[in-house]
Parts: sequence; structure tokens; C-alpha cells
Amino acid sequence: SDNDIKGSVPSEIGNLSELVSIRLSYNELTGTIPDNFFANLTKLQLIQLHSNRIRGTIPTLEWTEGENWEPSRSTFGSSFVADC
Repeated sequence: SDNDIKGSVPSEIGNLSELVSIRLSYNELTGTIPDNFFANLTKLQLIQLHSNRIRGTIPTLEWTEGENWEPSRSTFGSSFVADC
């Protein structure tokens, strides 16, 4: 986080099937999260996207029982304008 990253969330991140955590907060990310962003991220435990300018709908997160998803540590933040 806080890496001065600008632009949209790269859809290629969704291909990193071994990814455990994403910390992209405090950057200048804009646009939306791609619809298929979480499809291959089966090991993802943590995602932090707060303090950006991402808009739109949060793609569906499908987790199976027993996975190590940590929703209490994952944040989209008040700067994320979600269409629920």
C-alpha cells in the first residue's frame, strides 16, 4: 500500500492463483474492479483497497468452508463507492 500506483486495477492480478493477500490501499486507483477479478484467487485471505477512487460493484467473492478468508482485516473503505 501507499505506492503511488495510478490507473485502473490490473485485471492480470486475477490470474495470480497463488496470491494470498492484496494490499493496494492509499494509491490513486480508479475505475472498477473487473468482474472476473476473484475467479482464480482461491488462496486469497486478505484484500485492502481503501483510500482509492475505485467505483462500481464489488465482484462476487465465492469462498468455500475452511478457507482462511479474513473479512475483518479486509477493507474496501469509504472511498469505494459500491453499487449494491
